Amino acid sequence: MAFAFSAMLATSCEKEEEKKVEPPKQEEPAEKSKLFNNWQCTAINVEGSANITGAPIGTFTATGFDLSDFEVNFIEASKAVTKSGNYSLNVKLNTSAVPINETTLTDQVIFPTGTFVENNDGTITIKTGTEDVVATILENTDTKLQLKALLKLEYEITQLSSTVSLPSNATFTFKKK
Repeated sequence: MAFAFSAMLATSCEKEEEKKVEPPKQEEPAEKSKLFNNWQCTAINVEGSANITGAPIGTFTATGFDLSDFEVNFIEASKAVTKSGNYSLNVKLNTSAVPINETTLTDQVIFPTGTFVENNDGTITIKTGTEDVVATILENTDTKLQLKALLKLEYEITQLSSTVSLPSNATFTFKKK
């Protein structure tokens, strides 16, 4: 009889253990994006192809200067990107198709603004109202942000009465302000 009772007790305990339900696991809160800051520009590097009226004439590189007042701000509440200030670029064309192979573009403000979405592939999409600009996040820490985007620069060559179009990959480096 004692044997039957202990066997029944052991069976009864096993069934209770099976019925125990694990509490639901709480999801970790999503990490706040490191984009949400006011960023001061520290470097701009641009490269791409040069075109006159759509015809390719060579390649170019450009380096930013006079960057101290150019800033972008990623705003958390509205998921918006704003900018203030401007910058200048030293442009070097690698071509013999135009008489001027170096120029300076001053007071530039080309940087997409509008609402933005962080994508799962390491990019952000900035909706400017007229187009969507996809920027690759090359680096994003608490103190540094580096973005690369396809932008369009243009400048006039007065000797040719032409506009040089510079579709370009532009890399912007910022420090947290």
